[in-house]
Amino acid sequence: MDENEKKYHFSSGPFSFEVPEYMRDGLEYYIQLGLNPGGFLAAVIKNDLKGAVQAADEINIGNIPAYVNYLYNHAPVGCWGSVQHYEAWVEDGGLIGLQRQLAYEKCRESLDSQEAGNE
Repeated sequence: MDENEKKYHFSSGPFSFEVPEYMRDGLEYYIQLGLNPGGFLAAVIKNDLKGAVQAADEINIGNIPAYVNYLYNHAPVGCWGSVQHYEAWVEDGGLIGLQRQLAYEKCRESLDSQEAGNE
């Protein structure tokens, strides 16, 4: 198992948990692009245990600890843990949206300083 694969697995004592392969793209698209990942993943990301349990399928219900481990150890802090974090992350467009915003701000600052120097 390579390092990328390991981040989707979690063990505690005799128990082993895994973010199933069919769920990984939704998780990554949410983090990278801020795309709504659907009911179960959204509930986990929002730290809504009741909602996650209600929306989980027969595979995910037993693997919730793997999602918590992944978010805690591999996801940006600002993208999970509350409804507010989730909504802001979606609105900002994930990591890529945040990077775009930073690039725009740097460009704007550079243009503003050039204009100030030309006056």
